[in-house]
Amino acid sequence: MTTLERDGGDCAEERRLALLRSYNILDTPPEAQFDRVARLASAILGTPMAAITLVDRDRQWFKAEVGIGRAETPRRDSICAYTMHGDGALVIEDAREDARFCATGLVTGQPLIRFYAGVPIRARDGTPLGALCCIDDRPRTLSERELGLLDDLAQLVTEQLELRHMASEDGLTGVLRRSAFFAAANRDLILARRKDRQMACLMIDVDHFKSVNDHYGHATGDRVLVALTDTIRGCLRKSDVIGRLGGEEFCVLLTDSGESGSLDVARRLLRAVRATTVVAPDGQMVPFSISIGGTEITSVDPDIGAVIARADEALYRAKAEGRDCLRWRGPA
Repeated sequence: MTTLERDGGDCAEERRLALLRSYNILDTPPEAQFDRVARLASAILGTPMAAITLVDRDRQWFKAEVGIGRAETPRRDSICAYTMHGDGALVIEDAREDARFCATGLVTGQPLIRFYAGVPIRARDGTPLGALCCIDDRPRTLSERELGLLDDLAQLVTEQLELRHMASEDGLTGVLRRSAFFAAANRDLILARRKDRQMACLMIDVDHFKSVNDHYGHATGDRVLVALTDTIRGCLRKSDVIGRLGGEEFCVLLTDSGESGSLDVARRLLRAVRATTVVAPDGQMVPFSISIGGTEITSVDPDIGAVIARADEALYRAKAEGRDCLRWRGPA
């Protein structure tokens, strides 16, 4: 926690970070719709610098930027990390005269921030994600009209983020679609290697799902999938990632988790699913079970596809050896 941030405690911050990661946008390539907003903000306010900033755990990452020339800067120096928790816009006419920010790295060093105007960027539930900001290396003032236009542009960023979020979510279960999951998992794999963190992968498949659909109907099958994803979420941490890869096939990426901890999670998930019952539209109780294949991610795995292939082998064994069980596949 820094003097530039006003986070509501560690739990609130973990929830915020989990929501930010669910947008599957951190470390993604430039996109025209976001670049356009940054250019417009710079042009409208007449500042040499502008950025769409998303505030991660220990950095602020620029989804789009004009005149800054960097992809990210430390969170401890981020004025946007302060802005995003405010009730409205933050305008600083001369940062050297503001006791909150005069000693921070981006004011004392490049890009030598003097003027700053930022508007929070929030998720649809109000969770702060970052800010849209305009920066000048000279002191200046801002008119009400300019501030209103900056706020309008921030709303456009929020709308684009929500459209992206909707496109990445599975409509039935709310977990990531296949392509979004692969993108998020590969990003997290790279970050884990950078910070030397352990990770593991679980492949999960509903046993005899076709029989559930045939006997109870597809509406009940959908209820089973929703109940399963709710159960999975209840067994995981906010930092873990869930994706629906096929009809009844799910994949879970366990962050900061080695073999022992991941096996504990998988066993807990098996027990939780056994205790979960779905009610069909006609009132019948529909018990169901799952099979799980797991593997630990290693530093030599080229991408998440190679990891999933190994976990799939373990899943195949679990189904061949009776279902409703867990099998683990080592990296070798």
